[in-house]
Amino acid sequence: MYIAIRSKSDNSQALEAARGHSPNIEIVGPRMLIFDITGSAERKARRLAEEIFSEGAYKAIGVSDNAAAALMLARHREGVSFATAEDPKELEEIPVDALDADREFRELMDAWGIVTLGEFRELPEDDMVERFGLEIIPHREAASGTAYRAPGWNVRDNNFLWSRRLDGEIKTIEPLHFILSAGVRQVFENLSYTGLSTQTANIILSGRGGRKEYKVRLVFPVLNEKIWLRQIVSKVEQDPPEFGIECVEAEFESCRPRVVQNNLYSGAVLEPENLDLVVSKLKKVVGVKDIGVPRLRDSWSRPFSMTENLSPLTREFDEKAGEVVFAAYYRYPKPVRARIAFENGMPRVISIKGKRQMIRTAAGPWRADAEWHRADVFARDEWDVETESGAVYRVVVNGPGEGMIEGGFD
Repeated sequence: MYIAIRSKSDNSQALEAARGHSPNIEIVGPRMLIFDITGSAERKARRLAEEIFSEGAYKAIGVSDNAAAALMLARHREGVSFATAEDPKELEEIPVDALDADREFRELMDAWGIVTLGEFRELPEDDMVERFGLEIIPHREAASGTAYRAPGWNVRDNNFLWSRRLDGEIKTIEPLHFILSAGVRQVFENLSYTGLSTQTANIILSGRGGRKEYKVRLVFPVLNEKIWLRQIVSKVEQDPPEFGIECVEAEFESCRPRVVQNNLYSGAVLEPENLDLVVSKLKKVVGVKDIGVPRLRDSWSRPFSMTENLSPLTREFDEKAGEVVFAAYYRYPKPVRARIAFENGMPRVISIKGKRQMIRTAAGPWRADAEWHRADVFARDEWDVETESGAVYRVVVNGPGEGMIEGGFD
């Protein structure tokens, strides 16, 4: 069984509904999609369609055991419609103009007084074939709900798919650029129908000589097909396949779009997505190993580093140990009182529950208060201190010699 949905606005809500019931989804147009619920009984399919329609975001839903019939019901009827090859009643009520036929056919149907698909279906098939030729057969199949429509599933889970098998091998970047542009354009057209964006792409080039996969990830969701195409081509140029390409596949992972609020008086700067493209081009010129991004190696606040694709991560890599080390901050349920001795403006000694320890290093102060914009109301200073025993605490100084330990780093 197939369910086709015609939405009132875009496909975003319909896509969410379809994802909950099927892995096979095809976006057909700006407000139309179809999904497969093969194996479901007719009664269950009808009940599911009625539940989806009750959400109020749709103009029509068509249910049928034939994909073409389901789409025709959703396009040309209102509400929930149901038709099968054995029971095509609701399909037969659709106007004959719904058929994708030429002008001569339409004028003849009008002259004969044929208004609906049901009336057209009752015409003698042999006479129609004799008059119009074999081209009339697809129209009769569409009217009876038996027309074949090849599945074109382009959404699977959260991914938007596109593929193209070529007639012959290509070995240069120019024709590949042209083919990729068509695929990226199609994917982003479908994304725009759903109100989604993308940040990650997986490109697969294959042929008789091998298979090569390219993963592209931008710093944030971007719905600009030109930027994506440049990034993909740049990635392929850095490491071109050594075989003839016979098939091109693209898979884009969908996500929520980036929300941007621009300042009216902000100066002109290079957009982050364009900066990412510049970095990719530099990698091609000087090599991947000779270009990188800044990474903070040591901080008392929180470890911070950036990956190769400029994505920030709150972690630090210990090259000597060869493992990722996370700094965890634990806030005590109840602060611990402490006495702190300062020397030249820096904490030097801390006493906790009567135990005196020397402070090896300290970072701060960070002044904290709700009214941060006023210089005369800072209520406290925060310090991160490391004692001679190796313990690291966050200390709040309330006054001369008085403080509280709010938590520690592990």
